[in-house]
Amino acid sequence: MTKIIDGRKAEITNSLQVYTNWVTLATEHGYPKAAYVYGSDPRVHLNDGDTVTMLTSTFVHDGAMIWVVQARNGEQFLYSEKGLRILPNEAPAPITVLPDESLGGTLREYREVKRKAAVGELVKVFGHGRSDGNGVFRVDSIIDEDDGCGETIRYVSGGRTLGTPYYNGGAYVVLEPTEILVIDGERLREVDRKAAVGERVIVTKPESDAEDYGDYGVGDAYTVTAFGTDYYGVFVAAKAADGKRAYLYATEYAVLEPVETATPTPEPAPLLSAQPAESQAAANVAVLTLKVTELEAQVKALTDWHRRAAAELRVAREDIVLIEEGVSDDIKALEKRISALEPFERKVASGPVDNTPPSFAKSTQQIRDEIVERAKADVSDLRKFSGKKIPNDSVSFWPKTELPHAYIAMHTVEFVVNSAKRTVVAIIRCTQDGLTTRGIAKCAPGETFNAHIGRAIALHRALGLTVPAEYLNAPGPTEVRVGDVVQTYLYGGTALTPFTVAGIRGHKLYDTASAYDRDGCYTPFEPEKTGDHITDDSRENGGFPAAPSALKGAA
Repeated sequence: MTKIIDGRKAEITNSLQVYTNWVTLATEHGYPKAAYVYGSDPRVHLNDGDTVTMLTSTFVHDGAMIWVVQARNGEQFLYSEKGLRILPNEAPAPITVLPDESLGGTLREYREVKRKAAVGELVKVFGHGRSDGNGVFRVDSIIDEDDGCGETIRYVSGGRTLGTPYYNGGAYVVLEPTEILVIDGERLREVDRKAAVGERVIVTKPESDAEDYGDYGVGDAYTVTAFGTDYYGVFVAAKAADGKRAYLYATEYAVLEPVETATPTPEPAPLLSAQPAESQAAANVAVLTLKVTELEAQVKALTDWHRRAAAELRVAREDIVLIEEGVSDDIKALEKRISALEPFERKVASGPVDNTPPSFAKSTQQIRDEIVERAKADVSDLRKFSGKKIPNDSVSFWPKTELPHAYIAMHTVEFVVNSAKRTVVAIIRCTQDGLTTRGIAKCAPGETFNAHIGRAIALHRALGLTVPAEYLNAPGPTEVRVGDVVQTYLYGGTALTPFTVAGIRGHKLYDTASAYDRDGCYTPFEPEKTGDHITDDSRENGGFPAAPSALKGAA
């Protein structure tokens, strides 16, 4: 029997509204242990204020629906709606996508529900069962063990019969099939109704003579091209080589309706870490002001060039008048070139606007230094992230703590820095079940790599948190410092060469301490002329190129 689980939560408001000995009713609805013969009830009955899960409705009695409900310890009861207060809906149950054997392996969404399983149902087992495939098994048998953990389910894995007790949903969850299928990456709802022309259908129960009508099978999806001659029959596009259309009877298909998802509510723009609103606004204004200033400098340079070109054109025009008549052909050629350049002269008729940056604006290097220090602080004390739900895990982030009578290390965090590949990976590992969650940060080409900012970004992503905007939009460095990795024309070479700065004297960079001692062996750093660039300002791991390194610590 297919059970339909309601899944809502309810609070007991009148514990006397329980029906204890309606065994026949409970058995008819698939929950025989929701009632017992009078005098043989072993259950601990509920009190007002207890929370239960609503499983299924039965029938109306005394003007109210009788519900099968389940307590937190797994025991089930028959309760009148008069003794329940239905609580607001919680977050939807997690979904697992698996091939549906009854549909030829078509992917179907299964709802993960914390309840006791029945024989033949699919379950996802946590713990040792995870080592076998994806931890999904079909229940083979159930043993009723009175050990305080509830019934133990049995399932076959790798030729062995394994057992898992209920533990009130902590050891396994039941996978209840939904009507949602996933075909070619699209979520479609399976509906039993008549199909319309243009709709998609899926073959569910092909007749024995299917090969005579297009050679279709279970799980094949088609588009309806025309109605058939019998009731609900349809023609669909065939896959046969001869081009013959397949004909589906009404009992052979289900309609596939697209699952319409609501437009997600846009999230507010992330704030800059934990700074006060005034500081955030000032920092944002400073960054934008710097960018505007840089753009204005570029425009000014182009404008000056155009002005110089216009002045030179005017001088050339005056000189041409003095040229002897014997060079008239050359004059005509020059006039043609002047005519082509005259539009530039008109464009620069009006001078550039003077937008001097505000006095409170910080330099680009100051802004980057502050962001790096905030990134270091983010990963130095991980207790600030306590209680954050970790993606793909059933527990929340619980850092290592030392208590008066206990030592607990629920999660550890490992940072793997690869400056050669310009990536940082944060690995959160649970010490209880061994589950790991990863977050990665990768520096974009042309930008400056910084391991400290990378660690903060990777940690936020591993915890499923929004990455602060300041880390993603940090400005590049403008000042070279000892320990930076720069890319420049080393010793007047012909190719850009990366090296770690060992010493600085004015605009001179030294790649080793010995070179620093010899004043003649230096490299000028001139990004405006030669394209010199700071590639890594982490100032750790010994410079470029650094082998992958790992920083471990209890989180």
